[in-house]
Amino acid sequence: MNKIARFFEEHVEKMVLVVVGLVCAWLLITRVIFSPNMVEVGDRKLSPSAIDDYIYEEANTLRQGMTGPAAEMEPYEPRLPEFASLMDSAIQDISIDVDTVVAKKSDNKSFAKGVYRIPEIGEVSDVAVNHIRAVAYVPIDEVTAENPYDNADNEPNDLDLVSVEAKFDVEQLYESFSANFFEDVEEIYADPCLAKPVFAAVQLQRQQLTHDGRWSDWQVVPRPRIDHNRQLFDIGEKVEDLPTGGLKVLMLNFGHKQMQIDLL
Repeated sequence: MNKIARFFEEHVEKMVLVVVGLVCAWLLITRVIFSPNMVEVGDRKLSPSAIDDYIYEEANTLRQGMTGPAAEMEPYEPRLPEFASLMDSAIQDISIDVDTVVAKKSDNKSFAKGVYRIPEIGEVSDVAVNHIRAVAYVPIDEVTAENPYDNADNEPNDLDLVSVEAKFDVEQLYESFSANFFEDVEEIYADPCLAKPVFAAVQLQRQQLTHDGRWSDWQVVPRPRIDHNRQLFDIGEKVEDLPTGGLKVLMLNFGHKQMQIDLL
């Protein structure tokens, strides 16, 4: 035992140096040569020392693409004529080279019993688009009517906002509804509830420029994720798509002032 103790006493410094050397070698190999600090860029994993070289190569590639000759793209074909043809009258093929009978003007109003005329809706005008890039509180949870944006968990994140604004003649719309459902119908059929227009849907569509230079078909832009009524505002275009209770229930749901403000 004394020999073993003396051996350790005589060589303890060397043993410590060996252990420290092994630890240093392990740290050099695992933390420097094969560094665990890797960053995933695209489909590659790069060390901090290789990121600058990768960015430099990508920048050179982009610079060559910007300074080189522009790639020829197929010219954009306006789709306005196609859209206008869809809006043409359904009787455009009927000959108009016939004598027309002009009715005499009368001061007396004539009514069709139980039949309402479809009000003139009008068009939007002065459309303006703007783009804003900022930091916003993006909801983490799904925003619903039971869990509105004010109560949902959120986190700050970068966000690109595109605002679209247009003008609409609401006064003319009210006058048209009042005339077709109340003023210019027989008193027995005059309905003040129908004479007040109720907005039930606002639809925004866009086209996307694809990589091959073509414009995609028109796509409906969904309502934002923070809108807790976005499912309620998804109105079907057919009678069979109406919910239980039909049109009257929808008019009650959408008739509230705050609901109209949220929709528009």
